Amino acid sequence: MSGGAEAVNDPADWGPDTHPWLHATWQVNITLDNRQNWIPTHLTKLEFDIADSLTLRKFAWSKAGPLTLAPQTITPLRLVFDVNYDTSTLTDTTFQNLYHACGPQKMGTPPALNVVLHADFYVQPTNRL
Repeated sequence: MSGGAEAVNDPADWGPDTHPWLHATWQVNITLDNRQNWIPTHLTKLEFDIADSLTLRKFAWSKAGPLTLAPQTITPLRLVFDVNYDTSTLTDTTFQNLYHACGPQKMGTPPALNVVLHADFYVQPTNRL
């Protein structure tokens, strides 16, 4: 699975200059590493959010589950993130970072969008005797 995010469905909506926003749907590939566990890991729910690494402002969310990770394996997971960032000004740092990396491209390579991926894993304990 390749790194990075891909737009899915409709193209990104950037909103008007008077009230800019980014509304989009991204497909993101992640890898879950369960190689150190000798028993399956049962996850009842997984919740993810993505934030700009410079401002720490969240702009995308995803959920998955339930999911069982086989022991001693690496599991690829393809997630669909709802990207929804609104701001009142074009000079908002997070909006600028998103726009420069993901907006309409000019000549050359766009700058990287450095992000933080936060994940919450929910595990339901089992009682077996």
